Amino acid sequence: MANIINAEASSAKKIEKFSFTKLQVSENDHVVTTNPFANKEEHEHQEEESLSPTQQKERQNAAEAELLEKIDQLTSDVVRLQMELEKKEQVHKEALEKAKEEAFEAGKTEALETFQKEMNEEIESLKSQFIHSITVLDEKSHTLETSLKTLEEELLESAFLIARKVIIKEVDKHSAQIATLIAQYLLKQIE
Repeated sequence: MANIINAEASSAKKIEKFSFTKLQVSENDHVVTTNPFANKEEHEHQEEESLSPTQQKERQNAAEAELLEKIDQLTSDVVRLQMELEKKEQVHKEALEKAKEEAFEAGKTEALETFQKEMNEEIESLKSQFIHSITVLDEKSHTLETSLKTLEEELLESAFLIARKVIIKEVDKHSAQIATLIAQYLLKQIE
């Protein structure tokens, strides 16, 4: 990570490590415990007055340097977290796109299967209707053929009856002429 605080600003300040000094307390000493955070400003103010101006300057420089380091660290952490967040957003975005594509493909496949199933059912229904129609037509055709044969036989029989009646009537009406013609034919055969 790049440092946010430039090198010139940090080199102009003298940075020293702050260390605590241990106070020596004997058993006879009276120790008063107070909340160290209660009067923090007052305590810091008293400490500053007890220090020489160089020590105060050094302390101030050390505090500024420490503050600059902390700011730099926090800024680096914020940038790092921002980058991690962007990476995670990208990963989530890619996962979302992939999930959308998979859902689209699954929906497409399901729709295709449903369509094929419906088409197969419709084809089967049409087949059964077609087979039923062919069966009915075959039955009607057979019935029609039977009817035609019956009609043909009846027509032949009717034609024979009509011809017979016509012949009988003609023979009755012209029986003398017919007998003469038959006799002439027979005589010619004999000669």
